[in-house]
Amino acid sequence: MRLLADGLAINITEASKAIGLSPNRVYKWCETDKDFHELMEATYQVQADKIEKGFIEGRNDIPKMMLLKGWRARYRENYKVEFTTEKVETFLQDLKEIGQKAAEKKEETPNESNN
Repeated sequence: MRLLADGLAINITEASKAIGLSPNRVYKWCETDKDFHELMEATYQVQADKIEKGFIEGRNDIPKMMLLKGWRARYRENYKVEFTTEKVETFLQDLKEIGQKAAEKKEETPNESNN
């Protein structure tokens, strides 16, 4: 985790290989050991702090921004979509009407292959 926190490794795979562990073992520890998982999350936050500081100081790096988007919600493009039964029913009714109009129009259009 020191490798991650110090920025010497950018992900679990790099860090685990650097110390001779299988990345799968480390990922398994993250899944099964709550304390280890929390420690890893804290390590990612340390990395995010360093990246964020770089942006504030004027160092702009798009790949690092992508990491921040994964680690911190405030950097993500968030969309809030609300569905209510009424809105869904209205939408389905509109689709049904469009389908009916298309079918009627198709029936009104003479079949060109019969000419």
